[in-house]
Amino acid sequence: MNYRQYKKGEENKICEMYYKSFATSEGEKEGRLIKDLVKDFFELTPTKDIYVFVAEDEGIIVGSIILTRMETDNFEKIFLLSPVAVKTENQGKKIGQNLISHSLDYLRTNDVSIVVTYGDINLYSKVGFKIISEKIIKAPQILSYPKGWLAQSLNKKELKPIKTIVKCVKAIDNPVYW
Repeated sequence: MNYRQYKKGEENKICEMYYKSFATSEGEKEGRLIKDLVKDFFELTPTKDIYVFVAEDEGIIVGSIILTRMETDNFEKIFLLSPVAVKTENQGKKIGQNLISHSLDYLRTNDVSIVVTYGDINLYSKVGFKIISEKIIKAPQILSYPKGWLAQSLNKKELKPIKTIVKCVKAIDNPVYW
């Protein structure tokens, strides 16, 4: 398994992989929603504000993760990890966990302080994420599942409340995703 940053020209393959993964597990509507989100990430997000990593097996993309910069009024470098997908037939092989770990290692070397995510507590806790309250970091939208708001310090410092407004990139700044 090869874990790496995506290459220009792989956007459609990545969008399709997200679609198939989410459509299989969550239904057609969710598959289209997430595919459109990923397409918007590629089209609307400045290069400096996005990292996309893939898991590749024998030349085929079997997983992907997207991390986007969150804007704050202070000097913390915060990224949002969302979404993550692994092809259905490749799930249960720790590909998602390894992909997350690989991407977090990369962010650490690029002075990112904190990564937040919104999702499956069981998955993300396996790679060091902990549930946080919005008193620590306010979510950019109202959370439909507040227990799914998670964060991880990448510089070994304790997470302290960020009192400024935290904004996400345009592609995911929509209540439907939260």
